[in-house]
Amino acid sequence: MEIIPAIDLRGGKVVRLVQGDPARETRYGDDPAAVAAEWERRGAPRLHLVDLDGALGGSPANQQALGAILRRIRVPAEVGGGLRNLDAVRAVLDLGAAVAVLGTAAIRDPGFLEAACAAFPARVALGLDARGGILAVSGWAEATSVRAPDLARRASHLPLHTIIYTDIQRDGMLTGPNVTELRAVAEATVSR
Repeated sequence: MEIIPAIDLRGGKVVRLVQGDPARETRYGDDPAAVAAEWERRGAPRLHLVDLDGALGGSPANQQALGAILRRIRVPAEVGGGLRNLDAVRAVLDLGAAVAVLGTAAIRDPGFLEAACAAFPARVALGLDARGGILAVSGWAEATSVRAPDLARRASHLPLHTIIYTDIQRDGMLTGPNVTELRAVAEATVSR
């Protein structure tokens, strides 16, 4: 098992939203690069960086903070939040991210996910963020009708770096993973 610390950015600060609710924010630091460096110092093998403003607003919004983090750390980082076109994906990879995490645009437009994987093979992760097994988009503000295992199955042939599953109801609650849903997503990607 690999534990990957997440650094969520909002307004250039390190925050945590309970279950993705912007009204339930806890601020952890004003210097995202220092927080990232501390995780690296403690042995984190990689970091998961999320531009919350980008996810909610639809386009990257914390590029300055992300750039500062990526210049300071040596471990690889995956970055998501507001990456809804190929230019945004390219920009975050050019900034120094090892992997771009796609969620909303990948769910709404399967052709975009395929194009991103073709343009950046093995440097794109599919972010599946679900509430009750049903995917949510736009910073978790909107529910879809798509089940997480179904999209995982449809995307399993693509040259993805990985699939990242988040159970929104458990996010920020410190109650551990939803093993049942994780298993369903994992089994959906296995060839039969």
